[in-house]
Order: sequence, then C-alpha cells, then structure tokens
Amino acid sequence: MSAPPPASSPIARQAFAGPVKPHTPEADVLHFVAPGQTESPEQILRRQLSRRGLKYTTERREILKAVLSTHEHFDADTLYKRVRKTDARVSKATVYRTLGLLCDCHLMREVFQDAKGAHYEHTYGHEHHEHMICQQCGQVIEFVSRELEKLQDEACRAHGFHAVRHHLQVFGFCASCHPCGAQFPPHSAHKKPNPAAAAAVVRGGDELQQVAPGETLSPEGILRRRLARRGLKFTNERRDILRTVMSTHQHFDAEWLCSKLKETTARASKATVYRTLALLCECHLIREVFHGQTGARYEHTYGHEHHEHMICLTCDTVIEFISRRLEELQEQACRAHGFHAVRHHLQVFGYCATCHPCKAFFPPSKA
Repeated sequence: MSAPPPASSPIARQAFAGPVKPHTPEADVLHFVAPGQTESPEQILRRQLSRRGLKYTTERREILKAVLSTHEHFDADTLYKRVRKTDARVSKATVYRTLGLLCDCHLMREVFQDAKGAHYEHTYGHEHHEHMICQQCGQVIEFVSRELEKLQDEACRAHGFHAVRHHLQVFGFCASCHPCGAQFPPHSAHKKPNPAAAAAVVRGGDELQQVAPGETLSPEGILRRRLARRGLKFTNERRDILRTVMSTHQHFDAEWLCSKLKETTARASKATVYRTLALLCECHLIREVFHGQTGARYEHTYGHEHHEHMICLTCDTVIEFISRRLEELQEQACRAHGFHAVRHHLQVFGYCATCHPCKAFFPPSKA
C-alpha cells in the first residue's frame, strides 16, 4: 500500500481542490437556467417576492444582476457601490433588504463575518464547497471534499435527518500569516475535555471562576480580558448575564436570556444583553448555532466537547453529533492548503424525522 501524499503536495491539494464556478455571459445571468436547476435566478427571486406580496422592481433587478455577475466574496457596501454605478436610485436599505431575500431563496449565502460585517457569495450554478477563513488577513480558501459530504450523509441517516444543505466554516490562519505549522496543534486536539469532568468542575464551585480541563482561564477571566482590551468594565450586569449563560446547557435566544435575568432581579437592559452576547461570541465562550424563527440561537461552549449541528427547517429542532472521521478529513483539507485551523462550525439544514418521516422524498446532502 502506497504512503499518503505529504501535506501541501499537489496531489493532496487536488483531493481538496476548489469548486467549479461556470462563468455565464453578463447579459444572461438573470435568465440562465443552471444544470440541475429548474428555474432561472430571476424566476426564483420573483417567486420569493410573490410569496411575500412584494414587487420585482428595477432596483431589485439591478442588485440581483450585480450579485450574479461577481464570482468573488463581497460585503453590502461593496455591492452598494457597484449597483450605484448603474442605478443611482438604489438605496443602501434596499441593498440590505434584498440581500436578505437572496439568502432566503438560496441564490447566495453568508460566508463569514468580520469587523466590516457579513461577507457573501452567490451560489446559483456553483458546485457546493466549504470555506477556510484566515482570522489574520481575511483570506478565504474554498475547497471541495466528496468524502466529507458522504460522511455528513451517513451521520444524517443515523439520526433520521433528511439534509437539504450544509455549511462548513474552518477558522484559523493561512500559511502566509503563520508559515510554521509546528506552532499549531492538529484541529482534532483543540478543546476536547471529558464532558463529565467539565461538569464536575462546574458543580464543585462558582462556574464563573472554575477553569475547565483544556483551558487556561475561567469564563470570568476570559471575559475580563476581552473587556480590558476594549477599555470596558466587568459590571454586575455583565456578570449576571455570563452567570445565566454558563448555567444553562441548552440552546437559547436573547429573549429567553432576558426573561431569566428578570427572574433573578438582575438589572441588565435588553441592549446590554445583546451587546454582551456579541462579546461572549467574540471570545468564544458561546457561539451562534443558527437563526431560528425567534432570531439567533446560541449555546455556551466553554468546557464542552466540540460537536456539529443538524437543524430542522420546520420545527427548529437541533440535533448535536460528533464525528471523529469528519474532523480528520477537515484536518487533511487544512494541511493540503497549508492552513492552520483553530476552530470550525458545521451546520446541516434539513428536516427531522418527525417533520418528514419519509426518507425517499429527500436527496443526500451533497445534492
């Protein structure tokens, strides 16, 4: 049996190559029906607008055309400037609202967020692919893995989940920002404490002060460090919010958190809750799992074993699962591109067995 190719070799990179993105003449981008599709982009958007009782205006047409004409990642401001060159009447508010509509009908998707806001890509007619995102320079590396998609399908079948689409984001540092791979642990070695041991630590005292296995700071220590960097104080309101978050092991939204704080007579305002949730996401004490019917849903991650999510589009049920083989494949893809992973998040969207019990109606995730 031959030895596997070394990391970053041409053979290894070919196994995790970038996606195929066919270029369509600009005059046809609105009406072109891509292979595997039954409607053109314009027809898909018209259908979405009709369901909401909205009109297909000239402004929305120009925004859709600008989105489909680019094969690069872009943010709302970049798109706004591009559209203004062809139609000066388009407002920034219309751009933001139309971006939301295009995401809803899956003509485009959000790739990642940084200090500038959300970055998007259009997906119509493009081969599905995953993303590695450098936290230093913002470079985005796209890659395709057939084996990774097969493993996702197997995990979904094991849970009776019927996948429709998925999104994998791997965050870390590209080879240009951190060329020495020896400085970074393999992805699978990142924060995998024993859940029972972590729970025992929390039960042993104040959950804000306890340091979980695999960590060097307590939750309070992590938040204090983040606040100090911004010149902010660790107030009693922020302490109450952090304590409430750390005491729950379920997914939650901002409204639930506000109601729990009222029960404990905490004085934190709704604005303070939202700002503190953003801070906790930035320092990775919590993460956003998905946007549900009531808004963003979160989970706290401190001391918890890393896991992935299947999210039902009908009832918002979230199924958590762990796959060592999936993480191994992600490591191989990162090594092939000289990328040093720090964390990742896999979201699989579809329908749970309760909402759609007939498997025959649902294609595998890669479709």
